[in-house]
Amino acid sequence: MASSALLDPIRAAALLEARQSGVPASLTAAATEHRLAGDWRSACAAAAVDIRFDLRQVTGRDLRRRISRDLAVFAPDLLRWHLPRSLPGGGPQKDLVISLAEYPSGATLVVRTPGSDWAAGERLILDLLDHPPVGRKAAQWNIVHHRYLWDAGSAGEYLYRAVVDQQVLAAQDRGDFAEAWRSAGFRLKLSDPATQTSLMQRLPVDLEAISRQVQGITVIRPGKGLAIVLVPQEPYASGVDAYVVDSNQAAGLPLLPWAAWHRPFDHELIRLGLAAPSDLHPLVRNLFAGTPQTVSTLVREVRCQGQIHRLRREQGRWIALDHDDEEARAEELLAALIEPGGPMNGCRAAAEEWQRKHAAQERRFAAGPRYRSALAGQISWALPKDASQANVALLPKPSGREHLPRGRRNTKPLIGSYILPFGERRRTQLDGDKW
Repeated sequence: MASSALLDPIRAAALLEARQSGVPASLTAAATEHRLAGDWRSACAAAAVDIRFDLRQVTGRDLRRRISRDLAVFAPDLLRWHLPRSLPGGGPQKDLVISLAEYPSGATLVVRTPGSDWAAGERLILDLLDHPPVGRKAAQWNIVHHRYLWDAGSAGEYLYRAVVDQQVLAAQDRGDFAEAWRSAGFRLKLSDPATQTSLMQRLPVDLEAISRQVQGITVIRPGKGLAIVLVPQEPYASGVDAYVVDSNQAAGLPLLPWAAWHRPFDHELIRLGLAAPSDLHPLVRNLFAGTPQTVSTLVREVRCQGQIHRLRREQGRWIALDHDDEEARAEELLAALIEPGGPMNGCRAAAEEWQRKHAAQERRFAAGPRYRSALAGQISWALPKDASQANVALLPKPSGREHLPRGRRNTKPLIGSYILPFGERRRTQLDGDKW
């Protein structure tokens, strides 16, 4: 396993596991089957994506044809795989409006992520806006020019992101960011080296991709109060000046989208030996057909019997690597004989706990519509047997919350103009800074 300053192995394992849990194989298989059959609506339903527009109401035959072509190749499971995720927890980042495609009329096909953590799970919204969303956050997550993140027909383009200058990459891996930027043709200038050096060492930036895309003054916003302002030299000079400044100093400058500058996560996992192609989404896995099919390296360490043991995630199960088959069978027999919650070794206890978490995350997709209907009061609850028509009006109107699991009763619905039960309202223009 190779090491790199760009990607911490523990964080990489957590993000990979979050993707695998958020996009289970059953979801991918169902969505793919419907997409290949030409049923994009059912593909969205299988991938827990709610559709909030009616294609029949779109004005203009040419516009409808363009949108239909995009929907025919839309792979909601692939988009879900590439969604930016937050740690800890691994859920999609909240309040995002991700532009997928823009049309000559100004109409924009977008996907929105939930506005808050909610019992319904990681459901997404597919919508058609009259105008492109505005604001810094909307610009950051614009993937109109990166269709390989959601278009099954363009998925192969993701492979070209792996073409890099090995000298530049080697410098990045060892944390020599100054040499990496210099080798890539950038003149890097830090305004506060004392605080910015450690952030720049770990920044997974694709310098080759940036150098191909910078046409004018642009800014990269990697977070943590940092901004990198890119200023191309005069037409007869070569190179780009890169000023690392406080994010407030770069206000108002054109933003380079995240997908345009961030190193592709899947490529990094394979390159550094942190995952095997079989661990990835099928449309991504196929790009690494020539890569040796090694055993998955999603491994966690736990304390067991006074020692550090390893568990590996393999084919949907956690396998204890430091217990032989005889020990494993004995532990299974012991677990069957004792009461639930009884003593067990550290490896088995950790495996069962992580397996429960995986199962709970998968159930969140199936439970979404039921939870939403309950929270919206749309379920017809049976009246008590002794209730007569005369006193029905005196009965409290059930909200549905009392029928949810106890830990979910105080959960609020998603906030936003597109969420029921507050009425169907549409925004044609969204301020990304306020979402």
